Amino acid sequence: MVRTVSFVAIAFPLLACLTGGEPPGEYYGTYEITGVLLENQCGAGVPALNPFSFKVELRTDGSAALWRRPQAPLTYGIVRDGVWEIDTSATLPVYEADPIAGTPGCALTQTESIVLEELEMDLDTAMPDGAMPDAAMPDAAMPDAAMPDAGAHNAMSGTTTITYTPTPGSDCSPSLVTFGGPFDSLPCALRYELSVAPAEPIFE
Repeated sequence: MVRTVSFVAIAFPLLACLTGGEPPGEYYGTYEITGVLLENQCGAGVPALNPFSFKVELRTDGSAALWRRPQAPLTYGIVRDGVWEIDTSATLPVYEADPIAGTPGCALTQTESIVLEELEMDLDTAMPDGAMPDAAMPDAAMPDAAMPDAGAHNAMSGTTTITYTPTPGSDCSPSLVTFGGPFDSLPCALRYELSVAPAEPIFE
């Protein structure tokens, strides 16, 4: 029986396990990420969530980016010039080999590439109406509500691409729709557009 694969997206990072205690790096910010599906090349083989939303804590350690969620492994990537790149990989079994028929099984490598880019802050929307700073007004004279938060980071936009590729030695052709399976094609990919907004911390 050919079955679909479980959807394991950025809501469930897959690398480097978190072992407890204080995580490495410096706290950068907490964000709520919302994904909207742009393309599903896999068809019914991957029941893609659309939309999805979750919170994540971002940390930095030099040029290393750290992606942290409750009850999930800690995932590493790269951050430079306001661009965050996170990559994950996992192997997902689809069906076992049949030794009697002499046919190989099928397993898929799921790889995910996440790219987030910081957006420039618009002071017109960052400050209350009538609270725009005057060049002649000293900082001390500005209302507290009008002062930008030095610890606040900009919103981001981004994309994620999740690719499913048969592992070496697999025969996944029975999974294709042309042979009665659920996948439109293999390899195949899902592509999402991401919006990323600052949110309240999710860790104490």
